[in-house]
Amino acid sequence: MYSCSLRMSKIVEPGDLDEDLPPLVGEDGEEVPVDETVSATLNNVGVHTDSNNLATSEADTSKPDTADHITEEDVLRTTAALQAASLANKVSEAPVVTADEAMKTAMAIAAEPKPEYRPPSDVTVRMVKAITKDDFEECEDAIMQGADVNADCGAGMHAIHMSALRGEMFLTELLLAHGANVNERDLSGNTPLLYACHFYRQHGRGVQLTAQLLHHKADPFYRVKDGKLAGKSALDIMDKACREPNTDENVPRQMRAMIQLAMEGKEECFDAITKMWMNFKSQNKKLYQVSSKKDKYDYNIKNVDWVTPENAKNVQASAPVKLKSSVETILEEKYTDLTNYLFTDEGDKVKLYVTFPESAAEFLQGTGALQIDFEFQSFDLKLKTDNEKFRLRIDPLFGSIEVEQCKHRVSSGSRKVTLTLVKRHKNRLWPAVQKPR
Repeated sequence: MYSCSLRMSKIVEPGDLDEDLPPLVGEDGEEVPVDETVSATLNNVGVHTDSNNLATSEADTSKPDTADHITEEDVLRTTAALQAASLANKVSEAPVVTADEAMKTAMAIAAEPKPEYRPPSDVTVRMVKAITKDDFEECEDAIMQGADVNADCGAGMHAIHMSALRGEMFLTELLLAHGANVNERDLSGNTPLLYACHFYRQHGRGVQLTAQLLHHKADPFYRVKDGKLAGKSALDIMDKACREPNTDENVPRQMRAMIQLAMEGKEECFDAITKMWMNFKSQNKKLYQVSSKKDKYDYNIKNVDWVTPENAKNVQASAPVKLKSSVETILEEKYTDLTNYLFTDEGDKVKLYVTFPESAAEFLQGTGALQIDFEFQSFDLKLKTDNEKFRLRIDPLFGSIEVEQCKHRVSSGSRKVTLTLVKRHKNRLWPAVQKPR
């Protein structure tokens, strides 16, 4: 229960009131005294007067009132009640409370206490840095290693705030899948939905972000508590945006329409928002592959053999003939692809054993004959002999690697080469044995 006391310092004389107003009449048709009207008004809005000339507002314990759902009518009623309390108690002078000031005061009263700030862990800092670089794989790996998606990163900002104001649908979906609070608020009272609406021109994905956040039950009634947009809701922001010039006039209108549907709270309204989000989600397969806490994080590749259906009408008697190009480029180098290789997963690194033919064994010991180029998710191995050129290129690998830490070793007197691929994400599983392609 939250309570506050507001002291009105202006003495309101009876002559200050508009004497042209008709007298107040009750339900029975008789005139109601001013004192009874003031008392009834104060009781309706939860404001009580005491002998110390203080107007005290107390929240009802049976109906927890929050500033997020305060309507303009409630604010005006509260303002009128406070002024009536000043009239009844003859309090000292103070300026008349405006609707905006009453809204800010009510929101300050209902503000929930924030937990004590704790510096984020190293893995959480790694997740935040990945968000600033739009690195989905790095962010996912940090979360899998224990990053806190609801950690306070300073000034009340959370990871989902950053992904929303940057317009990152994939990172926002990843954070929500791992338990991020879609209605999290920073110190100014901004939510991810408010950030997405305020910065929709910068990230250019306002319609997608609005549909996504509202689909995940973002509250459209939340208002900014402090700052330049104090007292504004997402609907207020989009109302103003609709009156301003835009490159695409439909964007702010669609965002405002979805917010209005969410504020109605009907089931058919939520279905319309869901259809809008699923329309965007179906256009990108990656959104369906976002991991969640329910996943087992099994990244092994499974080979599925194609089986021709029994009732297929277009079955061919033999495999189609592969057409070879009749024109060959003279300058193009011809390589023999190596097929004798084996992967082994050793936790933080992967070993790759490549076996060359007998004719290439003597050239492996020489310097400069063997060339290996490591890349972010691939590598290219080449060996040039007097008569042949051998090559093994795998692109992409089953995960990213640390290019500078990868190395290779040639066994003395052997035709085998061992490649050590250092994983960029230590806990990702690679296939223990990969069949030659």
